[in-house]
Amino acid sequence: MLAIYTKSGRSVGYWPHRFLSKVKRSGGVNSAKYWLEKKGVSEGFKRLARENKLELAMERLILRPEYRELFSEPERGIARQRLKDFGYKAS
Repeated sequence: MLAIYTKSGRSVGYWPHRFLSKVKRSGGVNSAKYWLEKKGVSEGFKRLARENKLELAMERLILRPEYRELFSEPERGIARQRLKDFGYKAS
C-alpha cells in the first residue's frame, strides 16, 4: 500500500497524503477494507482513472494473488467492479 503512494506520485504527480496517513495509522489491510466499505470511488481513484493509471489503484492491488487470503470474495468483487466500471479489465 505504501508503494502505491510513491508510484502514483512519481507516475502522475498525484501524492495522496490522506491515503498515506490512513495507511500509516491503520495498516494497509485495514485501510483497504475501510475504503472498500465506502460507497463509490475516491477522488484519488478518479484521478488515476483520468490518467489511465488504474494499475496503481488500491483496488487493483488487492486483486493480486498474493493478497487473496486477506480479502473476502465480496471485497474482491467490489474492487473488481469498481475497476470494471472505469474500463479497467482486472482478473
